[in-house]
Amino acid sequence: MVRALADRTDPDLERRRRLGGCSQRVKKSPDSTRGFSPEIFAARRKRVLTDLDGSALVLSSETDPSGGRHRPDRDLFYLTGVTEPGAVAVLRADGEDGDFVLFVRVRNAEEERWSGERLGPDRAGEMFGADTAYGSDVLSKRLPKLLAGAKSMYFRIGSESPLQSLVVGALQTARLQGARKGVGPYGIIDPGQLLDPQRLMKHPEELERMRSAASITVKTDNSSTIFSKSGISNILLRLELYLC
Repeated sequence: MVRALADRTDPDLERRRRLGGCSQRVKKSPDSTRGFSPEIFAARRKRVLTDLDGSALVLSSETDPSGGRHRPDRDLFYLTGVTEPGAVAVLRADGEDGDFVLFVRVRNAEEERWSGERLGPDRAGEMFGADTAYGSDVLSKRLPKLLAGAKSMYFRIGSESPLQSLVVGALQTARLQGARKGVGPYGIIDPGQLLDPQRLMKHPEELERMRSAASITVKTDNSSTIFSKSGISNILLRLELYLC
């Protein structure tokens, strides 16, 4: 029905398709890590764990309260491959629950009817190589223990999320308890200090994906030029590109 509507809106649509104006539809990978091999993420985590030097790193992929389209957190994906909304990863060498601890939403059949299937802690832990995986419902209880005694905390401030309150609270509690012993954590540092230099080194798989993305962008831009005409709305233009 949608395709028929688009065809009636523009009778020249099929002719432009035959001329090669449409970019090739890319089939989405069924793999939750977007097709990247697990070894890439493991190697990245190994380098970061070495650089942490007694500190802890906390990354998250916030849920969108408005119900809009979810955009995975780039740092969380870079180190773990996790794209699921509401996920939280804690990296700390020789931590109580291992080097890599993952929190994800628990399974809920009713909510999954509307928001899509969730992995759940057991499946997510196995898929992403976490040493320990918990449900997000125990994050507030487990996180302070995971951060206790860390030299510093790497976490991106500014989201005003419940997780930020937990991290700041854990910092305040740990500093009060460690004041007499002269131990940290001593502050919160932006994760970019660790990750930005590492991103300059590209794995062959990354380079292949970057070239593919550039090619898709060029094809889509060319399609937009062919389909665009005076009076066409942005919605119809997006529809025609989607149907290519």
